Amino acid sequence: MKEPWRALLSAFVHNGTLREIEFTGDQYPRPELYGFLTQDQPAKDGICFHCGDGGLKIVWTKHDDKPVLYVVCHECGSHKISESQLRQWKIIRPVFFEKLAATFGVNHSVKSVVPEMVWLLGQKDGIEYYFVRYVNILKPTQVTVELLKSPKSVVLTTNETFTEILQQFLPQPCLALETVVTLNQDGTMTADISEQLKVAFPEPSAPPYEFRKKGEMWVIRFDGEDMYLKDSVGLQCIGQLLAKPNAPMFVMELRAILNGQKPDVVAQPLSREDIVDQETLTNLKHRYLELQSELEEAQNENNEIMEAEVEQEMENIIQYLSQVKAVGGTTRKVNDEIEKARSATSKAFWRSVNQIRCDLPELADHLEKSCVVGMVCNYTPEQKFDWVL
Repeated sequence: MKEPWRALLSAFVHNGTLREIEFTGDQYPRPELYGFLTQDQPAKDGICFHCGDGGLKIVWTKHDDKPVLYVVCHECGSHKISESQLRQWKIIRPVFFEKLAATFGVNHSVKSVVPEMVWLLGQKDGIEYYFVRYVNILKPTQVTVELLKSPKSVVLTTNETFTEILQQFLPQPCLALETVVTLNQDGTMTADISEQLKVAFPEPSAPPYEFRKKGEMWVIRFDGEDMYLKDSVGLQCIGQLLAKPNAPMFVMELRAILNGQKPDVVAQPLSREDIVDQETLTNLKHRYLELQSELEEAQNENNEIMEAEVEQEMENIIQYLSQVKAVGGTTRKVNDEIEKARSATSKAFWRSVNQIRCDLPELADHLEKSCVVGMVCNYTPEQKFDWVL
C-alpha cells in the first residue's frame, strides 16, 4: 500500500484526483479531515494495494449489520478495503497551498507564478518559498527562468526524484515535500527545514577586524574576538587613526575632527593675530611628513648620522610650533594650548588602550606599537588589517 502522503502528492502532480489510498485505522484520518480534499466521483472498481492491479471487483458483505467491503484480486486473493476507497477525492488547490504556506510559517500570499507549474507560497525572513509541480525540466523552461530571478528562495517539489533533477538547474535549495513535511494523525502538517536553511543560507560571518560606533557603544573585534565599550574621546581618537593609516596629522587637527570641526582650519592653535599664518603651518606639516619618511629610510639603512639629523630637524619644527613670533614681533608662547590638546588626547588614547587590553590584549599591543599620539598623531601598522569602521 502506498504511503498516504506520497499518494496525495502524486495525485496533485497528475490530475488532482486521489484514488489509490486507504484512509483507515488509527494512523490517518478520514479524507475530509485534511481540509483540502473533497468528494468527487464514486469509484466503479477497486485496486489491490498488494500488487497494484486495478479494475478489480468490489464485494459488499455485512458484519454485525455494518457493511464490509472486499476487493477480489486474482493474484493476491480477497482483502478488505475501506469505504473511502469507493470514492475519488479531489484536491482543492487554494486550500492546499494555504495549508502548506502555514506549515512553513510564511505569510499567506499564495500566487501563481507560472500557470499550472509554479506557485509562490510567501516569504519568511527574507526567503521566498516556491512550490513547483512536476514538469519536463530537461531543457530550459519558463520554470527555471522564473526561479532564477529569486536566488534567495526555497523550492519545494513533490518528490525526491524531481528534486534531484531540478537541483541541477538551480542554485537555491530544492526540497521534496515527501521528505521534509510530516503528515500528522490529526490531518495537520509539520515541517522543519531549519538545518537545510543553515546550509543553504549561512549567517554572514562577523568581520574579523571591526572598530565601529553603534549608538553609545563601540563594537571592537580583533581576529574574531570581540568586546563592547562605552563611547569615549580615546575610542574616537583610535577610530580616526585606524581610518587613516600612514596619514599623520597634527594633534590640533585631530582634536578638531573629534569636535566636529573642519580639519582645514585647525592648524591655527590660537587666534590669527597670535601666531604665524596658515600657509606656514601647512608647509611645516608637509615637511614633517617628509621627515618621517626620511627617518624611516635612515633607520632601515642603519644610517645613524642621517637619522640624527632628521630627528633634530623634526624636533626643531616641534619647538618652533611651541614658541613662535607674533605679528607684532614679540615672542608669544603657544605651547599651552597645543600642549593641553596633546596631553588630553594622549591620556584619552592610552586610557582606552588599557580598557581594550582587558579583553583584547593582542589589539592593545598592536595599537601600542602602531600608533603615535603626540604633537603629531599617526597610525603606521606593520601588518595591514581590513578594518570595518
